[in-house]
Amino acid sequence: MNSSTIIPAPPSLHERDPIGRLPAAAAATLRAIREADHDLGAVALSLAEQYEQLRRDRVDANVSIEVQRRGLVGRDVDVEKHARLVASMEHERDAISAGMARVNERLAALNARRSQALLRRIEQWLKSLPATAILALHADDVAPKHKGSIADAVDHARAEIAKLVDDLALTGTAPLPAAEAKAIARRQVFEMAARGAPAVGALVASGAPAIWPRAAQTAPITGVAATGGAVTGFASPAWQDTPAVLAWLFRESMIEALEDEIDAIADDSRALPAADRASRRRKIEADLLAAERREESFIRLAEASGLNLSRRAGADPRAVLGLDSDLPATTGPFGR
Repeated sequence: MNSSTIIPAPPSLHERDPIGRLPAAAAATLRAIREADHDLGAVALSLAEQYEQLRRDRVDANVSIEVQRRGLVGRDVDVEKHARLVASMEHERDAISAGMARVNERLAALNARRSQALLRRIEQWLKSLPATAILALHADDVAPKHKGSIADAVDHARAEIAKLVDDLALTGTAPLPAAEAKAIARRQVFEMAARGAPAVGALVASGAPAIWPRAAQTAPITGVAATGGAVTGFASPAWQDTPAVLAWLFRESMIEALEDEIDAIADDSRALPAADRASRRRKIEADLLAAERREESFIRLAEASGLNLSRRAGADPRAVLGLDSDLPATTGPFGR
């Protein structure tokens, strides 16, 4: 072997399984979710095998029924007796179909209780954390109070979570107040007007033409070469900056026209100033994580009393594992 050859080190235990990075309590929770999902998966596999066997039995039953029906043609048989036989076979076939439906319902209910999507979400999130991240437990866990049954408490927490998720989405899509939009439009027109002023120094000095502003633009180019191959590229021509020149000539008229357009579509009833967006988002995200922690607390109370409640596939890993709120939230395809 060449002495310069570098053999990559095998992945560490933490790289192979991020559960090794977790505090003991969080690791126990993740392990329990994995084991429960594995057990449900084994039952689901058994039901799937039952379903497949029933499907084959129904195919065989249909074949046998068809053979009996064809056997009646051209034969001197007791028609009524033969009809009773076929009816009995059809009844058995229908019983098989009903059995398939029951197994399919059980399989669907079982799969609904599984945590595959949540496990993927948690494990992807753990793997995305920097190696230097400290995975500490959340320090403020207090058993929340609830009225009614634990299942009702979970439903209430999930309704609160759904509302907060909607609020978070609305925060990201809320329009600017009309006054703020107008201020931005005015600033943009002033900037364009500054660019649109022609350079007249050479004209004053020597009578040379005034130099009008130009703006470089990038345009894609496609074509076919003489040899038959495709040609692609980009061109960057410099066109006269007409909007800037118009802003220089008619600045106030342009601002007035833009303000009229803003008034026509602005909706201050749901507007949110740009300066408030980040703080509002942080507040909703904190409330959302707190609600998810309450949901997880109720689920654990239910488990302790022998009631199994499925966790949501989109649950925050920090809430499920009881980890510190300062850890980054899930992002990308596994985020909200």
